[in-house]
Amino acid sequence: MKKIAVFLCILMTALVAQSADLEVQSDSVLLHKNEILLNTNINADELEDVQNISVNEKEINAENETKTLAGKITFEWPNISQIERDARIDEYRKIIFSADILPKYKTSEFKEKYQDFIKDPNYKQHYYLVRNGATTTLDANLSAFYFQERILYMYAVQYKNNPRTIYYYNARGTLEYIDNLSENYPNYPYVSKQYRVTGKLVSAIYFDSKDMQYMYGPNEEFQGIWYKDKMFDRKGRQTLTRTNW
Repeated sequence: MKKIAVFLCILMTALVAQSADLEVQSDSVLLHKNEILLNTNINADELEDVQNISVNEKEINAENETKTLAGKITFEWPNISQIERDARIDEYRKIIFSADILPKYKTSEFKEKYQDFIKDPNYKQHYYLVRNGATTTLDANLSAFYFQERILYMYAVQYKNNPRTIYYYNARGTLEYIDNLSENYPNYPYVSKQYRVTGKLVSAIYFDSKDMQYMYGPNEEFQGIWYKDKMFDRKGRQTLTRTNW
């Protein structure tokens, strides 16, 4: 999977938000795009003609072949019994929240831990690159988030020397979210925990494979399961569609 993406899908489900719609989309976008950062590969060194850059967010790195616990990628969620769905929801909830996950850090402690990244240390470079379609530099993977496909309101940075932490900045280069990935990353399955810069947990995701993710809120509540571009609820009903899978 390698790369940034969903969290609202946790997210999944403000930045320079100018409207309530943007506020809602900020937490959601992270869910939708937790894998995107890792799956694109336009190098900044190749950015000779930014007008001709075409970003393919579906390009998959060979090293990220699906590896699930069950060893299969079939999707049975809408067809299995409610008892089976509830058992699976509880199983992954226990896996996620039995780990070293806190619903809230002290804001002062959280900011001290990430003090070197509260402001993007390479803001001008990263802003220019993401605005022009670049998705990787020598030391980092990049991903851009747009409102109505034209207004950049957030971008993400994943340093190659520490790929298990992803930093989400608003358009002014100020840190908004942090995504912490479990030790098994980039192999499947792995867990993603996303926090606001205040230290509050936003969501937790169990990445069963590239195609399938189980979404949970900060209070351990099940939010849905993503399969490719569709989200399904506890009852097996489709509730959302994402366009960037």
